[in-house]
Amino acid sequence: NENKKRSTLITMLESVQKQEEKLGSDHSDVAVSYERLGDYYYKRLQYDSCLKCYFETLRIRQLLSNSSSGTGEIEEIVKTLNTIGKVYYKIGNGTLAMDRHREAYDLLCKMASPSPTTSKKERDDLYFQTLICIGRAYYRVRNSLCSVRQSYSNRNNSEPIQLLPYNDFYKTGMLDKISEAHANCGSYGMAISFLEEKLQLLKTAGPSSSSSSAASATSGSLNSSKPSRHHHKEAAATLRNLGFLCCKTGCYLEALEYHDLAYDIEQKIVMSALHIASARILKGSATYLMGDYSISKMMFKEAIQMFVRSSLSSSNSSGGGHGKDNALYPLALRGLGAVQRELYEFVSADKSFDQALRIERRLLGVNHPETLLTRLEIAKLWVCEFHLDKAMKELTFILEAQIRIHGKKHPNVADTLETVGNVHALKGELSLALDKFEQCFFMREFFLGIGHPQVATVLHNIANIHARDAKHEKALRILTNVLLIRKETFSEDHIDIARSLTSKGHSLVALGQMKEALKCFSDGHRIARSVVGGSHPVLANIHANMGRLHLHKCEYDTAQRYLREALETYEAFELNDSHPDVVQAKDTLGRLANQELLCV
Repeated sequence: NENKKRSTLITMLESVQKQEEKLGSDHSDVAVSYERLGDYYYKRLQYDSCLKCYFETLRIRQLLSNSSSGTGEIEEIVKTLNTIGKVYYKIGNGTLAMDRHREAYDLLCKMASPSPTTSKKERDDLYFQTLICIGRAYYRVRNSLCSVRQSYSNRNNSEPIQLLPYNDFYKTGMLDKISEAHANCGSYGMAISFLEEKLQLLKTAGPSSSSSSAASATSGSLNSSKPSRHHHKEAAATLRNLGFLCCKTGCYLEALEYHDLAYDIEQKIVMSALHIASARILKGSATYLMGDYSISKMMFKEAIQMFVRSSLSSSNSSGGGHGKDNALYPLALRGLGAVQRELYEFVSADKSFDQALRIERRLLGVNHPETLLTRLEIAKLWVCEFHLDKAMKELTFILEAQIRIHGKKHPNVADTLETVGNVHALKGELSLALDKFEQCFFMREFFLGIGHPQVATVLHNIANIHARDAKHEKALRILTNVLLIRKETFSEDHIDIARSLTSKGHSLVALGQMKEALKCFSDGHRIARSVVGGSHPVLANIHANMGRLHLHKCEYDTAQRYLREALETYEAFELNDSHPDVVQAKDTLGRLANQELLCV
């Protein structure tokens, strides 16, 4: 084996030598050969030789970039610098790793546009990966033993706290950029870590821009040493962003706490109407996910009114970004539409989504990630209205566009796959639905973790597929885990818990466990009524299942009453006659009327 490796190395060295003799030492193909040789040394843990090869690659590419033939070399230089930085990180030299990554970042920032050989997506990916590398090196330097000793020594000697290397990152916005890079890649936990780091530095460094002023911030509080208005705004904005990211990770209660802390700080300073509106959007999103639709609806409406008033007051101004021209305005409309859809106010939801989409197309473009998310919300509305073919056509377009932007694995792609699975399930295509749900599950588990409420949602969908395939014991095992996740995440009174209990009761009825099923339906009914009131399709589903339970117990009059209540609700909310829930309820009620196969 060693002889084979030695032979491979000799062959590679001879190849590089021949290329240099034939093409010259400063040819792009020679750079590629040195890069491959560096990769070989890296795999064999020969880091000194590896670095020599990479530096030679860098020298050639830098030389070529200065010539007329080096049009596309800048991105290659950036990649090489990041590769060298990763080697330095690997051998424990965070400072040199940081130097290389920051050099790569500076090069990217100086580029006006991607080279002709590089797509915008490739350029964006390179930009975000470079920022992630900077963040990794930042933590290596920050947590190094010498840095810890320096900080500890300063505190013991009662000297002014000297900011550790790169602690100025929060002032230059670098920590925000690194956090954004992680969030863009779906690494929400790491994104939160960097914002928490920024928040800690804001507490430590104090309101002044100079490091010596940090000595006065002895209490470590955001309110110490009379912080400036800018300091308050930075702290509040960071807390708002933390709240937003906590929603992404499924920590909704923590998100609301961050928003409340931000609100307390904002009360101390005069904030613009647009800033207050953006705060309403963020808190509205958190309360929506927590299942508090009345408060969420109010928050989004307040934000929309603020944008409208701002637009009217600035109508004579030529400046952009005011009111309805603000990119946050469609987010408020999208959020309101989502709440309206959940409450089955489909006409209102359609208007909200349509208005949001028109604005985003104008401000952001047709294929912008935010525009695609609004189109996804519209597709979900069409699924609720049972316009399945129309929804599937739109979902196919969205999925292809998202894969081009984010790649095949991303939380946004997972969301679209889940909706595609819902379409297949409503069409009765159970194997196709299960395939999409499983793809979504593995993606969400990777990005969000097994305890995330969105993982619980797709598991619930998988359980429903198994139940429809008469695999009720398997469905029950999955639903037990779904309920555990949802009860840990939400309060007891959440509509998704009511849905889980209904599905669990359905399978328990099929297995003949009527007492346990009745408790599930009763608890689900109580929760649903507390969230959506006395009339809603979720309650209709519970009534329909209660009807089937009493049918199994041969209590025909009671069964008929529950089934009629379910159908009346379905009709009141104008559910399509072809919807599986409507079809099943009508079929069971028809059998009751004709006294067919009743005691089953």
